Amino acid sequence: MRKFLVVLGVVLLSSMVASAAGGLGVFGSYWDTKDADSGWGAGAKFQLEVIPNICVEARGTYFPDFGKSSGDDPKLNVIPAEADAIIKFPISDMLVPYVGGGAGYYMFDIDNNDSAVDISVDDEFGFFALAGVEVGLSKQVSLFAEGKYTWLDVTAKASGGGMSESEDASMNGFGGNAGLMLKW
Repeated sequence: MRKFLVVLGVVLLSSMVASAAGGLGVFGSYWDTKDADSGWGAGAKFQLEVIPNICVEARGTYFPDFGKSSGDDPKLNVIPAEADAIIKFPISDMLVPYVGGGAGYYMFDIDNNDSAVDISVDDEFGFFALAGVEVGLSKQVSLFAEGKYTWLDVTAKASGGGMSESEDASMNGFGGNAGLMLKW
C-alpha cells in the first residue's frame, strides 16, 4: 500500500509540473452512512485539467471519531483516498457547475479504549458520485460546494472474551464537501 501511495504521489507531482491547468483545494467534509452514523472531517484535493472542462482529481479526507455517540464507543477514524473524473459545465468564468464519479480506498483505524473485546474493520474499496459548483472569487481563487453519494460495504470483526464474530455493514450514504480552491 505504501508503494502504491508513493507511486501515485510521484505521478501526480509529475503531472502537475507538466500541466499548466490545475488546482489545489482544501475542504471541510460531512458523511452520513447507513450503519455507522455520521462523521465530520477535513480534506484536500488536487485537480488536473486533462482537456478543456474535463478534470481528474486525487483527494484525501480524514474523519476522526466517526459515528461516535458516547464515551464508551470505540474511536473509529476513517481515511478515504479517492480518485475521480469530473466534467465541468461553465455558465460563466465565475460560475462552474460540475458532475463526476470515482473510486476510493477507505482505511479504518479503531481505538478500542482498552476493552476486553477487540474490534477491527477491514480496509475496503468503494465508489462515489458527486455534483458540485465552483464560484470564482478571482481567476486564481474559488469557493466550491459539492454533494456526494458513496457506495461502500465493510466487514467488522469482534474478538476476545472467548468469542469471535464478523458482521457486514453498509457505509453507503450522502455527504458533502465545501472549501477553497487555488488554481493555476
